[in-house]
Amino acid sequence: MTIPADIAKDIVDPTAYADGDRVDQAFAWLRKEAPLDVAQPEGFDPFWVVTRHADILEVERQNELFHNGDRATVLTTIEADRKVREMMGGSPHLVRSLVQMDTPTTSPTARSRKGPCCRKTCARWRPASARSPAASSTAWPSTATAATSPGTSPSSTPST
Repeated sequence: MTIPADIAKDIVDPTAYADGDRVDQAFAWLRKEAPLDVAQPEGFDPFWVVTRHADILEVERQNELFHNGDRATVLTTIEADRKVREMMGGSPHLVRSLVQMDTPTTSPTARSRKGPCCRKTCARWRPASARSPAASSTAWPSTATAATSPGTSPSSTPST
């Protein structure tokens, strides 16, 4: 099944997001009738639409199947994608960051950055009693341990 053209148009139309109701109705319909399906709006390459939280988590766990690096990370028209690939020697990305990387490219980067970044950011949500130096040295796993945990390499754009 493919998402109906009017719904697909609404989810790529910036004015639908400004309106609010139109995009809310489109996503409500998608969650009910087509929670995991392909949209083919005019002027865009077909793309997966994943609308339920559990499905999004499952997609992110399967980075061998669903890739980030194959396509632009922002929704773009066929014409804009062609121009970017022409400028970037075939790559759909004007900038290459962790968001556009897939395994195995992300693995060394994720291992080197996840521990320190996570500790610093997440410390704000820990109770004050857990913020002492003694508590923080045991409260967080080492970088190597964190990197070997499942799901450390996020992927969300399915390959087509």
